Order: sequence, then structure tokens, then C-alpha cells
Amino acid sequence: FHKLVFPVEEVFPPNVYFLYYANDEKFTRMVEYKRFTRHKSPTTLIGLEIPSHNGKFYPLPFQSEIERAEKYFRDMPEGVFSMGRAGTYRYAIDIDDCIEQAMEIAVVLKQGGQEHPVPVAKWREIDVFSQKDR
Repeated sequence: FHKLVFPVEEVFPPNVYFLYYANDEKFTRMVEYKRFTRHKSPTTLIGLEIPSHNGKFYPLPFQSEIERAEKYFRDMPEGVFSMGRAGTYRYAIDIDDCIEQAMEIAVVLKQGGQEHPVPVAKWREIDVFSQKDR
């Protein structure tokens, strides 16, 4: 991850918060953070997200890593939930999916009977070959 401060109010066009790069660039995404907060400033901060095996923040779709995640799920005690991108071992999870998982956790906490650490069944099976899980 690299941070760059530019001496201009905005870098991206209106209504653009982030840009994805899937070509030969070393980074995968650029983010202009003040777009989210609507902060007013004469400068702007851009983040460049660069994949790395050090300090992994997102899951990597390797069989050995998937097996490790499944072991973690099996070993989690009842009452512990695992959700979101890192918690369900999927990069393809968006905020609406996280909200769905949180709402399901609320239901499980009220009704009891937790079946699995990952609260929504469609996010439990990890498909290493899927671009967009389910």
C-alpha cells in the first residue's frame, strides 16, 4: 500500500471514488479517500493498493490457504462468528453481503442454534476457481 498526497483538490473525475487496474501495473486499485468522507481540503490523498504475500489483508485463492481457513472454521468455538471478506475467505464480498451476514448473526443470537462460524450458508463453501462467489 502506498499513499500519495497531491497538491490539488481532486484527482478523480466527479462521482469516481476508486479505479481498478487489472493489467501490468503493480497496483490493483487506486482510491481517493476524501470522496467517501466529503472532506474539504486543498490537497487530496490517493492510495495505491499493491498485492503482497507479506501482511496479507485479503485471502489468496490457493488450496493450502483454503484448507487453513476451513480448519479455522472447524476449530472455532460456538458463539464465534467469521464474516466479511477476510472472515469468509472471499474477496468478492461487498458491503451489502457484510450487512446480510451481520443481520443473520443478529437472528442467530436471538434464536440460538449456530450452525457454522460463517453466518450465511451461501458463503460457507470456498470455491477456489470462482471469480465471484455465488
